[in-house]
Amino acid sequence: MSINSIIVDGAGTDNRVSVDHKALCTTATWPVLPAEGSESRFQFFSQLASSVGDGTGTTNCNVDGSSTPQTFTVNSHKDYDIRVMKIVIFIEDGSVTHSGFGALAALTNGIDISLIEGKEETFLVSGAKKFASLIEQTLAERPFGDGAKAFELESTTSNQDSQILPFDVGSLVPGGVRISIGTLDRLQLEVNDDLTGLTNFTVRCLGYKHIA
Repeated sequence: MSINSIIVDGAGTDNRVSVDHKALCTTATWPVLPAEGSESRFQFFSQLASSVGDGTGTTNCNVDGSSTPQTFTVNSHKDYDIRVMKIVIFIEDGSVTHSGFGALAALTNGIDISLIEGKEETFLVSGAKKFASLIEQTLAERPFGDGAKAFELESTTSNQDSQILPFDVGSLVPGGVRISIGTLDRLQLEVNDDLTGLTNFTVRCLGYKHIA
């Protein structure tokens, strides 16, 4: 191997690393940018978790899951991998607090957000019963506002306030959370309480499509 070499993954993932004169991998680049003038294999992705899983159906998760848990998903696609870099949690209600869930009191069971890959389920958020729990479990990325008003947007609609919480999963998992092409893999929100009192509750996945 020559000095200052670049090793490219032959499996077609476009992963590559640089190697210095000590034969140590010093930098990693993923994914490689497409050459100018060529078709990009990486396209922006934005989708709400929904009852159908493809962004259609019900996207407002203010449902009653107290007796039977209700799930909302971002499902895999037949044509491309989905790489989720950020999850945005949005709650809108007449008033919002950190000690409750919207204007509701703290939940009994809490909501779950998980990644399902084959038979394995990895919880990104587990049993979050109040907004403060969501802040704690999502690492409170880039807060705005302060004190009791942190992460709060006032008067987003008439007499309604909201909370918006970005979860930067791309900073934790290199290349983002992967929902593999043509599988039953999915990112899932599970509601285990009665949230019908909320005005609006959505979970959005932001990232990119990796087209094979």
